[in-house]
Amino acid sequence: MERDQNPALGSRGTKGKHKHTPHPTLLWEQLPQFFVELEGNKANELVMTLCALKVAFMTFLLASALSGMRWEEWDPSQDLWVIHGVRMKYADAHLIIMTDPLREVLQTLRQLGTGNGYVFPSPRGASKGHMNPSLMNQHLVRLGYRGVLNAHGIRAILMTAEQEVLGFTAEIIQRQLSHSIGDKIKMVYDRSEMLDERRRFMVSWCDALLAQGLQV
Repeated sequence: MERDQNPALGSRGTKGKHKHTPHPTLLWEQLPQFFVELEGNKANELVMTLCALKVAFMTFLLASALSGMRWEEWDPSQDLWVIHGVRMKYADAHLIIMTDPLREVLQTLRQLGTGNGYVFPSPRGASKGHMNPSLMNQHLVRLGYRGVLNAHGIRAILMTAEQEVLGFTAEIIQRQLSHSIGDKIKMVYDRSEMLDERRRFMVSWCDALLAQGLQV
């Protein structure tokens, strides 16, 4: 067959028909009502799942990375949570700066722990040892947020609110989201972590969530 004659494949000049569908998310001003409903727990969800959603709001971790968090990843000497690249989407290590509200939620989780090393142990003793990443989305559906908010959409709240509400630069936000910054050349040579700026950002962000009604 000549090039571009396979009807199952588009030609070089033909764009695919797949369209990116944004994850459902909330506006900043909708958070107070959401936090009231989260804390009300009308679905009678496990405390661990509620804490997982709170940690997701405070850290912006993807559900897959969050569900597998281990206590050994916490480095008290630097007050950082160090997630190794094998657990991250883009295979790069990621740093979570600790804040007082985050520590409080983690303390609650430690009291609930089973001793298997996971921050979010499986409530049913699954083979992986940690909670299923889908539990957070399942709870959001039970709260009535189907098509309105999912775990990944929490990250979108940050992208819009942080620049408008607290005035931090997009670069600081992108780094804390574990996104690549700049072109390939910049990614090779720019190894800075900007930890001081990110620490100020994380403290401000968690304080803003508390002001919107998040309870820890």
